[in-house]
Amino acid sequence: MKPTIEQIIKAMEKIGAVVFREPFSINLFGVRTNENTADTFNDWGGAFYWDDKGKRNELIIPITTDAGVFYRLKPMNKLGTAILIHDKQYRGCYQLMDKGHMGQKAFRQIKPMLYWRDNDKDSQLDFHGKIYEEIAFTNFHYMGKGNKVGNWSAGCQGASVANMNALYKFVEVQKGRVYSYTLLHETTLL
Repeated sequence: MKPTIEQIIKAMEKIGAVVFREPFSINLFGVRTNENTADTFNDWGGAFYWDDKGKRNELIIPITTDAGVFYRLKPMNKLGTAILIHDKQYRGCYQLMDKGHMGQKAFRQIKPMLYWRDNDKDSQLDFHGKIYEEIAFTNFHYMGKGNKVGNWSAGCQGASVANMNALYKFVEVQKGRVYSYTLLHETTLL
């Protein structure tokens, strides 16, 4: 079920994340759902901010927060596929770049983030094990025009071209192109 911004804010506060309330300061987020059907945009993401009159603006789109099956079966790293740890806020971790990911516009990872590494080469995500802090270049970017993640993600966050274009346009109100990202799990919203 699509979350509300009120739920997102409460969950951010619950995990101790900062909710940026200064005018035009972007709160970029993702919500990993319990729906673990591989290769689909079955998670939620987006952004919200308050303007200089105190009005809250928001955008919520379908995204994926995990690697497609292609890279679960064939991890790019010998330690396994990168799974960004949820219920964490990653401060100043992304920079919006016109050529930030394989020549396309993207939120490019510029600071270390926390990961589990899933190396059992199946279609199920493993949310446990050793935690790695690294720059794994799990960017937030376009993932084709269709409804399938496929080989568009080896651990990146992302959405269809139309949805990412809407998100890129939405965040342009913030001065500067560096953003924090909060990844929540839907159970934290309850």
